[in-house]
Amino acid sequence: MSPLAVLLVLGAALAHAAWNVLAHGTSRLGLPFLWCGALVSTLLWVGVVPLTGGFTPADAGGFLLGIAVSAVLHVAYMLVLQSGCRVGNLSTVYATRAPAEVP
Repeated sequence: MSPLAVLLVLGAALAHAAWNVLAHGTSRLGLPFLWCGALVSTLLWVGVVPLTGGFTPADAGGFLLGIAVSAVLHVAYMLVLQSGCRVGNLSTVYATRAPAEVP
C-alpha cells in the first residue's frame, strides 16, 4: 500500500474517532448539535464539489436526488446515535474495542 493511501486511511480513522467522541460528548444538546454538524459538512462539501469535475444541468436531477437521500440517511443516523449516546457509554453505543473472549 502506498504511503499516501496509508495516510488517507489513518486520517479518515482519526477524523471518524474524533467525530464520535465529539458526538458522544455533546449528545445532550440534541438537535442544535445535529444542525451544526449538517451545516459544517454542507459548507465543506460546497467547497469540494467544484473540484470533482462539476456536473452539467442534465446531471442536476440525479445530483439533487442523491443529496436528498443522503440527507435523510444522515439525519436518521445522527438521531439514533445521539439517542444511544444519551443513555450509554461510547464503547457500548459505538464499539471501540474488541469484545472480551467468552471462556
